[in-house]
Amino acid sequence: MNWLLNLSIARRTTLVLGTLLAMLLAVAGLSAWNVRDISADLRGLSVEQVERVALAQHWDANIREAVARWQSASLASDSQVYPVTKEVTLAISTDTTAVQKRFQEIENSEAGVALGKKLGEARALWLAERDAVRKAIEAGDHPTALARGQGSFATVSAAYLKVSKEHAAYQIERA
Repeated sequence: MNWLLNLSIARRTTLVLGTLLAMLLAVAGLSAWNVRDISADLRGLSVEQVERVALAQHWDANIREAVARWQSASLASDSQVYPVTKEVTLAISTDTTAVQKRFQEIENSEAGVALGKKLGEARALWLAERDAVRKAIEAGDHPTALARGQGSFATVSAAYLKVSKEHAAYQIERA
């Protein structure tokens, strides 16, 4: 410490200011580094949320189309609507499964996971009712298909659409 006392006031002032400037530059560098990391994290989060919203809307559109097509098939007086409905909704169902799997991969909020589970449960009930309608149509039992279309299938479809709407709305609100 003796050497410090031997320095002139100008040299001591220069040394103190130089040390302060070096510390200031170090803090500024670390801050810039942290801001860059935070910016990258935010960019990643926003990209994921945009994808979640897009998937939720896509999923909701698939559900609405499938429900409408199967509702039409169940209420039709003959089986002319059925072949087209079956073919188109198979593609929709395949796409919905892919959307659902991707959504489960990226969803991490407690409410989003719960809504996704609720939507999956509603889908399982809807698929069971849809299969009952499909079997009645394939058997030529139009009165049963019509009764289900106006009764249990309509009820399950409404519940499925409601959960789908809640799910999409949650993702939009969350964004």
